Amino acid sequence: METTYEAIKPLIVNEEIQDQFMVVQFQADGQDRHFEGRAVMPVATKKVVANAAAGAVKQGVIHQVLGFLGSFVGGAIGGKAGSIAASATKEAGRAAVNQVDSNKDLVSQVDDTPENRQTAAVEAFNTVSAFFEWDAEAEQWKAAAHTTV
Repeated sequence: METTYEAIKPLIVNEEIQDQFMVVQFQADGQDRHFEGRAVMPVATKKVVANAAAGAVKQGVIHQVLGFLGSFVGGAIGGKAGSIAASATKEAGRAAVNQVDSNKDLVSQVDDTPENRQTAAVEAFNTVSAFFEWDAEAEQWKAAAHTTV
């Protein structure tokens, strides 16, 4: 039997996106706890490409500004000390920009559609399906014999 979202929906206690994962908690009647399954949400390729292109443009502009500031600071100080100050200014700016870029929100890159959520929920169920069994007569999932209270 193929597992469908409609068939597992009565078991879903909670479902939410965490980072790039759909995290779903399942529990059937007679189970004293829920079972958590996870599945990777599809990535919105267009969004990733657009973010990368925008990031490249932003990086170019930021590095130009940092270069200007470094030269400005170095010129204001002058001599060998100015050269060191210019270099330090540029590096401090680059470090700050890289830190901000490394903390980007990955959730904004998932392709969060109802269809993708349902597909991910079914995949998450498949990771914990051993705790459930299909009741063909009732046409529904129930607690597996070894997981009841």
